[in-house]
Amino acid sequence: MPRWVLRVLIRVRGLAASGRLRFTDKALAEMWALGLSRDDVLQILAELSPSAEPTRTRSSHGLTSCHEDQTEVEDGTDGGV
Repeated sequence: MPRWVLRVLIRVRGLAASGRLRFTDKALAEMWALGLSRDDVLQILAELSPSAEPTRTRSSHGLTSCHEDQTEVEDGTDGGV
């Protein structure tokens, strides 16, 4: 992993943990479409680790790319993820 990735990861985790991370309108719309609150996303970002090994995917809402952690997260229901 390049050094700059670790520096960015540390910065994002710190901003998320403090609640000072701001989201674009597009990011907020995608969070809403996934049924996630701002607090849910802040918690996920605050817990990111270098071992998460994100993969690059295309956004369903445009031509920009996003990085997505392929780790499964339980949603709290009996059905799992």
